[in-house]
Amino acid sequence: MTLIQLSRVHLLAVTACLLGTLLNLSTVQAQEKQRPPEESCADGYYTGPRVGRKNYSHDKYIWVVTPEFAQRFCMPPEYVDKALKGAEAIAFRMSTQTGLFDRCAIIEGKEKCAGDQELRFDIFLRSDLNLPAANPDVKFYDGSRDDAGWHIARFGPGKSMKPPGDRYRSGEYQPPPGAVPHFENPFYHPDMGNHFGLIGVNQDRGFAITSLKEWSYRANWADGLDLVVLQSHPSFGFQNPRIQTLGIRQFVIVLDKRMDTRKDSEKRVPEDYAHVIRLPEKFFEKVRKAATTRGQSWAELLHILRQR
Repeated sequence: MTLIQLSRVHLLAVTACLLGTLLNLSTVQAQEKQRPPEESCADGYYTGPRVGRKNYSHDKYIWVVTPEFAQRFCMPPEYVDKALKGAEAIAFRMSTQTGLFDRCAIIEGKEKCAGDQELRFDIFLRSDLNLPAANPDVKFYDGSRDDAGWHIARFGPGKSMKPPGDRYRSGEYQPPPGAVPHFENPFYHPDMGNHFGLIGVNQDRGFAITSLKEWSYRANWADGLDLVVLQSHPSFGFQNPRIQTLGIRQFVIVLDKRMDTRKDSEKRVPEDYAHVIRLPEKFFEKVRKAATTRGQSWAELLHILRQR
């Protein structure tokens, strides 16, 4: 092959490479033009229902987020509330536990089950808050009871194995990785650690609604953000007569200081707590409505609450 022929081959190869680059660039630009603004956030975007979207994930949560969180993750504007303080975002739903905790019975020939009666809060917190924790080195914890093993009763009267809590307190058992809470102590031993609660506030005094158990924890869920899931049955906390008598309209999620055994009514908000998350009134009213309504499924309630 002559020098001229080699030059022609090289020129053709360079031309093909340039054309390929231009085509790829055009494709990327076309894709960018087709991408809707609500999916343009570099850190991720909300995939649930929103105005104009025809295909979306089945989101079972009620959200409240800060303007900064909404901007970072392309959240719908109706989820934003500047009154949220102490957390970047909270997603709430009614939930249930499995196994022995979601009990059913046959009543008048029909199955009746407890269903979704527990409050669940998925809370996104800034990592730089450096909140106190019983086990600060734990970066991942999953305390959910959503596997089939919880339907097998292995402990109790007539069973050969003692409950894991009894074995842990006696030194016979150590929880495996992922089974040690971040904020709380396993089985509340040697003490509860740092635990959360939902309370009403009147003149800087707290009125308890319910404690909130650490359900799961993930450090660095996103850059600079941790995710903690809290869950608990409210019992009759929303019917607290003092909350109703005083007409309390301010509600917060608090993180207790370790070894502080005082009642919430004996503490001052915020100085007597390790951390306080102030809930917007509109958001809390949805929580209250969900927790106190009977006879409707969470799916039915969710549809109603999203219209408010």
